Amino acid sequence: MFRWIHKQKKLQKNGMLSPYQTARLEAMKILCITPKQVSGWNQGYQYAKQYFEENGYLFVPKKYTAPDGFELGKWIWEQREKYLGLSGGKLSDNKIDMLEEIGMFWKDLKNAEWDWFVGLLRECIGKTEKPFVIGKSYRYKSYALGEKVSEVIKQYAEGSLTAEQERNLRQAGFKFNRHIK
Repeated sequence: MFRWIHKQKKLQKNGMLSPYQTARLEAMKILCITPKQVSGWNQGYQYAKQYFEENGYLFVPKKYTAPDGFELGKWIWEQREKYLGLSGGKLSDNKIDMLEEIGMFWKDLKNAEWDWFVGLLRECIGKTEKPFVIGKSYRYKSYALGEKVSEVIKQYAEGSLTAEQERNLRQAGFKFNRHIK
């Protein structure tokens, strides 16, 4: 006889088993076998997918580590380097497709991140009913928006923002004299 282990409640809570399935398995005295934790590439992909689902983007800093210690930032950069042929190994077409489905980008990192930042800033400003100050520690959708804004303000003060970048910011609703702390 097999015994049913406490994992059933976790599986049921996570939507993996319906109450009916749980009752049937208990009645048959079947051991609940949970899937093995995936390792290697699949493990990294699962972390990346979860990060994307929680945050809506994959602009993960290279030094980012998941709460349980998985070095997701390093893993994402390794995938990008493999895709671009900058390191050993190669990604299969299937893996490339899987990563692109969850928001992976490969080239022109600086422009892709800028466009994403401006879009996020536009969304953040648009959700407020009145102007607000963006402090350096301000986070929006788990992104350190305040740090990026501080960096952009420094570039603005130094005159290193392009005219197009300034226009992008103004079109997003950013006002240098109101949103700076």
